[in-house]
Amino acid sequence: MIVKDLKYYSNLDFNEYLQISGYSFSGIKMLESGKPILTSEGMKLGTRVHNFLLEPDKYDGEDYFLVFKIAAELRKWIKDAFQFLEPEVAFTARFEYNGMYLDYKGRADLIFKGKIIIDLKVLAGRIKPALERFGYDKQLSGYSLATGCSTALILAYNKTIAPNKINEQYVEHFNVPISHEWWNYMIVKYGKPI
Repeated sequence: MIVKDLKYYSNLDFNEYLQISGYSFSGIKMLESGKPILTSEGMKLGTRVHNFLLEPDKYDGEDYFLVFKIAAELRKWIKDAFQFLEPEVAFTARFEYNGMYLDYKGRADLIFKGKIIIDLKVLAGRIKPALERFGYDKQLSGYSLATGCSTALILAYNKTIAPNKINEQYVEHFNVPISHEWWNYMIVKYGKPI
């Protein structure tokens, strides 16, 4: 795979990001399933945590104590590195493979350009089953391939662990192995000839 024409978009509202042309991981998931992605209560909680941490002016104040607790647990893992990471950065690139190209777009929760991407998740369970079910590894591989980041990390808050369990962590981390195989297939499937 060859990646060309990387462009970053800072301070871009999510609705403005949606207007950018290109295929995102979520957009491809909708094409593959033929159904829109429905917003669950869990996803709304995840959005509130994202907003609280990354775009405080967009946080609606709902579920404050739970949102604050989850945000604090996630922030513990990032520690002082948080000050060096840019929040909610969108980007576009052109993916080329086997004589085809695909215009790509993504939006990272946190990025140190060219080095690391961190994606924050609020899950009802462990990371590994979520990776298999939701394809987060493919999502972060796309982010990393587009931006040239060598590290893609998921920090996931598990909201189902009971507080009295010993040796259980609320936050898991997973270093995503970056792979272009799935994206190569999508380039051939949805792309255009060069």
